[in-house]
Order: sequence, then C-alpha cells, then structure tokens
Amino acid sequence: MHIKADQYESDSLQLGISAVVEAAALDVHLEFAANLLEHHSWEKSVRNQIEQALDKINNRRQDSCLYLGVIGEFSSGKTTAINAFIRDDLLRTNVLQATTSAATIIRYSDELDVELKFCNGDIKTYQQDGVTLWHRFSKLFKKPTHEIQKGRLRSFVHAVTAEEEIAKTIEVVTIEHPSEALRNGLVIVDTPGTNADNQRHADVAIWALQERCDAAIVVIPADVPLSATLLRFVKEHLSEVAHRCIFFVTKMDLVRRQSERARLLANIQNRLKQELELTSVHILAASPRSVIDIITEDEEADIDVARLHMHEFEQVQNELIRILELNRDLMQVERLSILLSRLFVWLPDELKRYEQVYRDKHDAVLRSVPPDLGKFVRERKAYHQAEFSQSSTAQIDVLRGVVDGLRKKTENSVKQLIGNCDSNGALGKAAKHINKEYANKITDEVNSSLRPIFSDINKCTNQQINKFEEEFKKAYQSLAILKDDGVAADLNNDIQRDLKMENAVEARTADIMKLVSEAEDNEAYASIGGAGAGAVIGTFIAPGIGTVIGGAIGLIAGLFFGPPLDEIKKECLEKLLKGINEAFDQVDSSTRDSCRGLIDNEKKRLGHVMDKYFDHYGRLVRDIIEKDSAEAAELERRTQLAVDDAKLIAEHQVQLDSWRERISGVQFSAPIDGVRQ
Repeated sequence: MHIKADQYESDSLQLGISAVVEAAALDVHLEFAANLLEHHSWEKSVRNQIEQALDKINNRRQDSCLYLGVIGEFSSGKTTAINAFIRDDLLRTNVLQATTSAATIIRYSDELDVELKFCNGDIKTYQQDGVTLWHRFSKLFKKPTHEIQKGRLRSFVHAVTAEEEIAKTIEVVTIEHPSEALRNGLVIVDTPGTNADNQRHADVAIWALQERCDAAIVVIPADVPLSATLLRFVKEHLSEVAHRCIFFVTKMDLVRRQSERARLLANIQNRLKQELELTSVHILAASPRSVIDIITEDEEADIDVARLHMHEFEQVQNELIRILELNRDLMQVERLSILLSRLFVWLPDELKRYEQVYRDKHDAVLRSVPPDLGKFVRERKAYHQAEFSQSSTAQIDVLRGVVDGLRKKTENSVKQLIGNCDSNGALGKAAKHINKEYANKITDEVNSSLRPIFSDINKCTNQQINKFEEEFKKAYQSLAILKDDGVAADLNNDIQRDLKMENAVEARTADIMKLVSEAEDNEAYASIGGAGAGAVIGTFIAPGIGTVIGGAIGLIAGLFFGPPLDEIKKECLEKLLKGINEAFDQVDSSTRDSCRGLIDNEKKRLGHVMDKYFDHYGRLVRDIIEKDSAEAAELERRTQLAVDDAKLIAEHQVQLDSWRERISGVQFSAPIDGVRQ
C-alpha cells in the first residue's frame, strides 16, 4: 500500500517547513561572509579557502538534487538495499569492490553509464572509454539491452580498477542509471563500510557525509542489531545531523515472528534514543534481498514469500521517498547552515592572526626607525670623525720624526762637504754646488719624504668613509625594505617577491652612493693631499735653504783673503748649520700647520660626505615616519574592523546555532514517531 499524507496536512506542513527554512536567513549570512573577503588583505591561500567554501555553498544551493548518503558496515545489506531501491542488481559486491576507497554517487539518467574521476583529475567513462568501436557501430543498428549494457559496464569498471594501486587513486565513482526512484532529483551516495580496517576508506565515508550529503540512511542488519562500531561512527561523525538520519533495518526476512520483529525494532529505537540523545528516532524496516531475488529470478528463492517481502519493501520505499520529498528543503538548508557554521568557526582565528601580523609589522617599523633622527646623525658623525682624528693626528708625530731625520741628514752632508775642502777655491766650488744643486736636492728629498704622510691622512678619511658607507648600506636597506613592504601589500611571504625587493633596494643604495660620489667630485671639495701638499711644502723649504746658502757664499767670498782656511771653513759651517736649522725649524712648523690644516679639511670632507648620505637617509626616515603614521591609522582601522567582524561572526554563529537548535526539534514529516515496516 502506498502511504500518502492528507493533502491539506501536507500543504500545511510545507508552509511550516518554508517558514523554518526562511528563518535560516542563508542569504544574509552568505552576503556577510562574502563581504569579509573585501575587509582584509587575506593571504592568497586563505582567500582561496574562503572563496572555495562560499562557492561550495552557493553551488550546493543551486543544485536542486537531494543527496542521500547510505551508511553501513560490511555485510550489513547496504549494497543490497541500494540495488533494491533502484530495482537493479548493478552494484554487486564483486563488481565495484575495488572502488570501495571512493564514494559512489548514483544519479538519474536516461542511459546507463559510469564515470570514474581519478585524484589527478583524469576522467574515464564507460560510454567514451569502455565501449569498443564495434559496439559503437552496432548501436547504430540495434540498441543493446539493459543487461548487455550492464555487463559491459561491469567489465569496464573491472578493467580500470582491477589493481588496488589504481583503485586507490579514484576520487569519485558516478553511476548514471534510469531508475524511476531517482528521476525526481534524488541522488544516492554509497560510502565505504564504516568498520573498514583501511583508515582511508573511513576518511572517504566521512568526507562524503560532510561534504556531499543532505541526509543519511543508516543501515542496520537485523542479525547484528546496532553494533558498537556502528554506534561509535554515528556518534563521532553524524552527531550534527543524527536527528535527520533515517535508520533502515535490513534482513528482516531472517526474523520470522511478528512479535520478535516488533521487540527487535523497539530495542533498536530505544538504544538509538539513549545513545544519541534523541527525543525521536525514525526507523524503517524491510527485506531488500527479496526484491533482488525477484529481479534476478533466483530459482532457489521462495517467490511467494519474496513477493510478500517485496510488497513490504515498496511500502517502506514509498514512506522514505515521502519523507525525503516533504523535508527536502529543510534538510538542504540545514546542511548549508552547517557548512556556513564551519566557516564562521574558522574565520575568527584567521582574523586574530592577521591582527597580530599587522601589529608585528608596526612594531618592526618602530624598532628600525631611530626615535631621534638628529641625535642618530650626530652620534654617527661624532663616532667616525673621532676615529679619523685618532688615526690622522698620529701622523703629526710621524711628520716630526721625518723632518728631524732630514735635518740631521742635511747637517751631516754639509759638514762632510765643507770638511773635505782643502783650499779656498774648493770651498768656493762647494758653496756654489750647494747653492745650485744641493738646495734643490734637499727640497726634493723633503717633499718626497713628507708626501706619503699627507697621503696617509687622505687614506684615513677614505677608510672612515668606506666604514660609514657599509653602515649606511645596512641601515638604509633595512629601512627601504620596511618602506616598500606596507600593510596594504599582500602579506603572503613569497620568497621570490622578497628576493626581488631586496635586489631592488640594493640597486637603489648603489645609485645613492654613486650620486654622493659624483657630487663630491663635482664640488671639488678642498683637500691638500697628494701633489698639492708637496707644492706647499716646497714653498716653505726652498726659500729657507736658498737664503741660508746665499748668505754663506757671501761670507766665504769676504774671507778668501783673510783668516786661514780652517777658520774660514769653521765660520762658514757654523753659518750654514745655523741657517739650515732655522730653515728646518720653519719647515717643521709649516708642515705641522699644513698637516693640521689638511686633517681639519679631511674631517670636514668626511662630515660633508656623511651629510650627503644622511640627507638621503633622513628623507627615507621621514617618509617611513609619515608612512608609519598612516599605517598606524590603517592598523587601528583594520584592528577595529577585525574586532567588529569577529563580533559579527559570533552573532551570525549564534543565530545559526540557535536556528539549528530550534529545528533539531522539528521532526520529520512522518505522522508517527516509530517504525514503518
């Protein structure tokens, strides 16, 4: 007997369910979730997860089919029940056994076909890949029978899933079948046995139930009523929708007496209520095996008994279809609300993580920027100029030693030259030699001895400039990277992007150093190093030596007809040595003054170069401070937005939980709380 609800009762029930569905306010929740995508700079991977979750929900809303998961342990009669439901023995246990690692979806189609979707994205179908050229050609003349098609389809499935290594790469098996039970959009999702030893099989069953199914039938065999492993699976993975499960007791033909049947079903119902904490449990009971016996015309089966059980199964099937049709919208919306709730549970943690990312970024900027730019510049200049002064002033002592050495060398040379004279004529020649050649020779020697000292002072400057430039490169590049990596940028830590940024900052630093160097050359900043220092030294030495020697020559000429030669030589030598000492005293004083002047100028040059660099550095620091102020404001805005969004998410979550709690008490549209058999 086909069971129908009263039309008025059915219409009233549908109006009630429509109100419940409308109260879910899915459009409001989905719009809010979609707007969250625009509120924050999500990492690419996170954004993809949110978009995929929303796409899954929207696609599911647009799919009018009702997905019914079938759950049961091995040998529970699950496959037999599905075969009886579609009135076909297609799903034999020895046909699709290699595909038990994948969910099997059975949907309506005018023509029988099977599609195997592999984990790598490849798809094979019976119609495209399993039908031989001869079979395709023969179809033009005579359409093969359903049994022939079914046999070929089974062979195709065997061919592509014979090896376990291949079978485990299958993601989903989709069977298209011309069953009247599926014509109105019902889709059956067969799952691997819940008591599978292979964890992967259990994972597939859980995935199918959570991601694909709107409702579920839990198959319970009458000979093993409600095993502990089945109860544990339902508790762990179906607790959210346990009130929407239909419990289908199979193999009822094994229970002969009506009283035993009633007692068995009552016990199962009471245990389910107690174990799952449900106020109401809907149980259907039948013998699917009898339907298959009639379909296959099993000679060993008692056909009369089978027909009786088949009639009972038809009643149960009609009851099941009626329940599913009346509660379709409720079950679908409840499933969508669960998917939305999962998204809302996950998002607050992501928002907190992003808030911390923003704060860490802000703190990094504050740590890297000197709090007092003027003080920072003064400290670095003072440090490098002090190091320069220490190394360069040491050259003054070196300079004094060089001058004293040249003084003694010159005195000894003059003493030897005068002492070797044995006549007035020789003395006159010696005086002329000193006047014409020796004075210039001494001057050149003084210049050549002092020039390296002045050059070393110049090197001290360059060494400090080089040391400072290394410091500048590190400080500038650190700031430049911070400046380029703002909160508005994608926060995804992409290595290639970071390397590209660092290379760009290094190139920018090199450009700045080149600009500073060119500016220094163009301005021709004052320096007395190198040849310039030698020229200055010469102007002090040459006149002094020449004057002394000239005076000595005049003295010698006046003594040629006077005292003896030794006295003339003695007096001449005294005059020459006195003049030489006076000249070298002047050289010593002048070169030290020149050295100090050079040190002062080089110190200024060092400061001038550092100022050029600090000018660029300061502009960057000011940009960062200005930008950081903007970032701080943006951070505050985003932080507050994250807080506000978290509160709103919590409110939406509460609304969904409240709605689901209310509808969990809305029973299936069946008029009874009990058993249909």
